[in-house]
Amino acid sequence: MLTWLKNLLSRRSPAPSRPKPRPSARPRLVEDASADRAAGADGDAGDKPRLVNKPALTNLDLAAQRREGLPPEERALLEGLTARLERGEFDLPHMPATSMALLSLAGKANAEVPRLVELISSDPSLASELLRTANSVLYGGQVPAQTLEQAVMRIGLRGLRSLIFTVSVKGTVMRLGKLQRFSEEIWRQAFSVASIARRIAPILGEDREHAFLIGLLHDVGKIALLAMLAKELAPDADVSPHTVGRMFYAHHERAGAALAAKWRLSDELASIAGCHHRFAENEAFGRGAAMASLAHKLDLCLGLDDPEELQALAWSEELEFLQVPQERRRKLLDEARAAYQESLRESARAAA
Repeated sequence: MLTWLKNLLSRRSPAPSRPKPRPSARPRLVEDASADRAAGADGDAGDKPRLVNKPALTNLDLAAQRREGLPPEERALLEGLTARLERGEFDLPHMPATSMALLSLAGKANAEVPRLVELISSDPSLASELLRTANSVLYGGQVPAQTLEQAVMRIGLRGLRSLIFTVSVKGTVMRLGKLQRFSEEIWRQAFSVASIARRIAPILGEDREHAFLIGLLHDVGKIALLAMLAKELAPDADVSPHTVGRMFYAHHERAGAALAAKWRLSDELASIAGCHHRFAENEAFGRGAAMASLAHKLDLCLGLDDPEELQALAWSEELEFLQVPQERRRKLLDEARAAYQESLRESARAAA
């Protein structure tokens, strides 16, 4: 098995007994940590990772591992963006006003359904997605929901918040018309990680809808970074996955904390967006950060279609940190696989 993937994913324990928990470290995508900040640093061309040719994967996580030097124009672009980000000069996309109002209202225990329906009705894409979701396998009942009020009552306020965030994140990402192939991968990964987190949440003792939001928003900083990159590029210019992957790897947590503040996310969601790879260092919300990291790794393994590395995650630092009993880990992997496959089917249905 390739060394780079073994460094990225938790290793299989050589002993059959349960390994002792150990401090977490951020998964490595490049061997030289200094390359994260020194944008475009050259390296030798050997040991390139094999990028899997699948429609679902660009893959930006793996593209950051490539070690050949960047073209001069891309190196200059990345150096300029890095300097701006390190000065805290973020250019953050807005969340739609209707979504902000709905999230504020849906967060109240005494939210009035007629007012929610009124706001939802003003957003046709949200309204159609609400009806489709309410009648999906996840929420569907024997009698289809035919009105927005019936749909809201069926999925509940927590489910409605998840839906609003889903539509808002997808809309924000896909509005970045330039660099569409990267936008599509950001959205695919966000929805897949969220779906996996929701599916494995009961095994981890977590709420399903809350887990979905953590998975959906943990990498929200990538949206801000891609938006900044799109504005910097000339109208007919393009950029390689290598450059985008390096930018994401080095800065997405910092950008995530900034965008979470602008979108007025909860303290927990903002904290996880800003610190999830070194989840043990997230003192306030370590469990949520570990769940986000685990779901992200599961998505990567399933996208690579690597059964060996998927099984190795049964011994991952995240599961040790979350104190998941050994006898429940195989079921967790099976649930993750089912969620990943369903997320691909759902994406295909939405695109049809």
